[in-house]
Amino acid sequence: MNRAKFSRMGVPLLHAAIAVIVLALATSKYGLGISADSVEYLSMAESFAATGRLVNFHGQLLTVFPPLYTLSISLVSGVFDVATAAHVVQLLLFGVLIFGLSTEVRSLTGSRSVLNRATYHALVAALVFSPVFAISRFAWSETMYVVISMAQFWVMRSLVRRMSFAGVMGASLLAGAAVMTRYIGIVNIGTLLFTVLFLTSAKTSRKLTYVMMTIVVSGTAIVLWMLRNYGVDQTILGPRYPSEVGIFENAQRVITTVASWIVPYPLASQIVVAVFILVLGGTAAVWMLWRNRSRVDLRLVLLLAVYTALYTGWMVVSASSYAFDALNTRLMAPVYLPLYFIVAQGVTAQLKSRARPKLVVQTLSAIALTLIVLVHVSKDLIVPVRNGAGGYNSVDVQSTRDLALSLQDFPEGTRYATHPDLVYWLSAGKLIVDEIPRQWEFNAPRAIVDTIDDLRGNWPKQIPAHLLIYPGRVYQFSIDQLSQIADIAFVAREGMASLYVATERINP
Repeated sequence: MNRAKFSRMGVPLLHAAIAVIVLALATSKYGLGISADSVEYLSMAESFAATGRLVNFHGQLLTVFPPLYTLSISLVSGVFDVATAAHVVQLLLFGVLIFGLSTEVRSLTGSRSVLNRATYHALVAALVFSPVFAISRFAWSETMYVVISMAQFWVMRSLVRRMSFAGVMGASLLAGAAVMTRYIGIVNIGTLLFTVLFLTSAKTSRKLTYVMMTIVVSGTAIVLWMLRNYGVDQTILGPRYPSEVGIFENAQRVITTVASWIVPYPLASQIVVAVFILVLGGTAAVWMLWRNRSRVDLRLVLLLAVYTALYTGWMVVSASSYAFDALNTRLMAPVYLPLYFIVAQGVTAQLKSRARPKLVVQTLSAIALTLIVLVHVSKDLIVPVRNGAGGYNSVDVQSTRDLALSLQDFPEGTRYATHPDLVYWLSAGKLIVDEIPRQWEFNAPRAIVDTIDDLRGNWPKQIPAHLLIYPGRVYQFSIDQLSQIADIAFVAREGMASLYVATERINP
């Protein structure tokens, strides 16, 4: 292989290999980071492999997520156990993503000068240690969604240059795959429709034909899935509850989250600092893009900007309408790469221009980029190597395994936990316990489930009952509240977990 061919393919492959090794290191202690969502994905993948049904560990059919990520894990679990299968899927997805992104960055920077080569490797480093890396450490569907979205953007770029049946079909299939990975993928369909209607140069009649094709091809699978969901629980997207968080607070969370990708979170969490950082960075990016507009693919920039605006707007409105996790890096990571490539187009065009920055500016910029990458290296690699990838696969949680497993010494119907999913995970799927009663639904205090008087005489189901308590789930009744209807005594503590026993209250 000659040097040019190696540079074109070998270097991106090398970057991808390094990225996979880095991710493998970050997840080497216990495996991928695990959250409540992860347990749902993995238990349903295991169920599908065994029975052909998407059922979680409590026997509930999947409706709250689309199925593509779960099905991918299930497919690989034919070779590995389900946890290893998820690990393999995440490593493959991250490697494929970095290979494609490295190839794209190389086309932006060129490789003729030392400066361009250094810029190339620095920009790829900013991809490896990025919010996308942070979400790839976990068994979450966002990484798959990001990979599909980037593939769709590359296909749509070809459509902007030359409309074709194959291009529209490919982009439509990818948009359909995106929405079958995460419901937010509806914005991928919207971005494709915008591209076909406004960024291509075909005749109006041809555009309308392709619009109809896009709607049918990208929307058929998700419509069928929604109809199936309605047959399961009379909802099209799974149970949802009203949000307690308003639009302005969610918009503030988006701003501080995006700013935290540039400076450490303690600084970015200050809204004034976050706004200043984003305004400064946005102004610099727009200036570089406009100054070098003859060397920049402005239609690609517009495509990425439309997707970013649609995704962000949809997330803010959704989080303000329905209760789910606070807007954070996990939920906002899909806009990192579009923003990255918008900025990278301006930076690389400026470096190639005759009015390239002075050496001192280049040096200071390189130092700033290096510091940003080092912050992410510390947060996303060094800490996970020492403490575990995160969530249920962290030192603090894993140290409670023995106490969690002690619940298996007690009969069914007498075992409760704040985190039944965590107990299921720590026991490798062998221990299923009931949940501590909820007083309201997750992140939705107005969606009252029970009052403490509703539970009197009905909980616990059997006496004595054993309660494993972890901190964090404030929507469940506390030990103090439950003590009003049962006598509760402390038994043992292990790390962050505490075990209690509940008996009949003598003096109600």
